[in-house]
Amino acid sequence: MVDVVYGAVWADAAAPLRWLLIVGGLRVLLQLAGEIIAVVDRTMVVLRLRFLWLLLLPLALDYGAEHMGLSGVGIAHVLVALVIMSPLFLREVRRSGIPLKPLGGTLPRPAVAGALAFVAMVLLSPLVESGIMRILVLGTVGSLVYVSALVPANPVVTRTWQQLRGVGEVAV
Repeated sequence: MVDVVYGAVWADAAAPLRWLLIVGGLRVLLQLAGEIIAVVDRTMVVLRLRFLWLLLLPLALDYGAEHMGLSGVGIAHVLVALVIMSPLFLREVRRSGIPLKPLGGTLPRPAVAGALAFVAMVLLSPLVESGIMRILVLGTVGSLVYVSALVPANPVVTRTWQQLRGVGEVAV
């Protein structure tokens, strides 16, 4: 994508971006955890966690860049988010009295759908060469695989689909 949008000169920028995709997913989950903690009036805990993250990140990014180059910057960001911040946020969610088990029960299906989409795109990747075509084909295939793996067992989608078809309606 970097090559298509910015040109071959910027192709090296793709190295950390691969890792930053993972960071993006982790940030969404950690943002949710922060909101859960804040809801029970523990906003200072969230502020302290984010401040700690802010303090650790430059050190980790510098170390990653120095020892592994551009990829090291992305890897360092992932490690700080996954190894340090995720456990701290999860501990604080638990301390807030919010049970993690109901939340954890919602994660396997999207994770499996994401893994299937990733595998489909990796398998298809060698067959598509052109830059923009590659983005369109792999994005479409990944999205279709993800949606087809996720949507059928979603209770809201199932209930809506049944209502649209008129299944289970009670005569008044």
